Amino acid sequence: MKNKKKLLIALLIVVVIIIAVVVGIIVNMNSNKEEEPKEEKTIQNTNEEVIQDSTYADLGIQNIRLEVTDDLSVFYADVVNNTQEVKNIEEFGILLKDADGNEVVTLLAYLGEPLNPGESREIIASVDMPLTNDDVASAEYVEYTEE
Repeated sequence: MKNKKKLLIALLIVVVIIIAVVVGIIVNMNSNKEEEPKEEKTIQNTNEEVIQDSTYADLGIQNIRLEVTDDLSVFYADVVNNTQEVKNIEEFGILLKDADGNEVVTLLAYLGEPLNPGESREIIASVDMPLTNDDVASAEYVEYTEE
């Protein structure tokens, strides 16, 4: 009888040890997994009123793209001097509006150096304000302003 009790106790101890080892392995495997990198979601504004070629102060604004990734909104465009004179506009505002004409955000575009006749320069204007993707991605109109 005593041998049976000792055998039963020994068997229970072995089962508890096996369970503890299995649980430890599972916990260790889960903690060693690298967190999968967060997939960035980029939304492009394809509204024709926003991305169509435009002009500001006799400069052509072409190849416009407006992209929103997480909390970063970026406006890309080529600015072309189609005049016969040097244009010295260092910066200008890019005002994005919603369907009701309300301001969503104003971005600041920097041209920097004077733009010679026929010269083209890419501008990149961004804002990292906590806008929702829908705010900028759904902008309906763009207006260029003096800053």
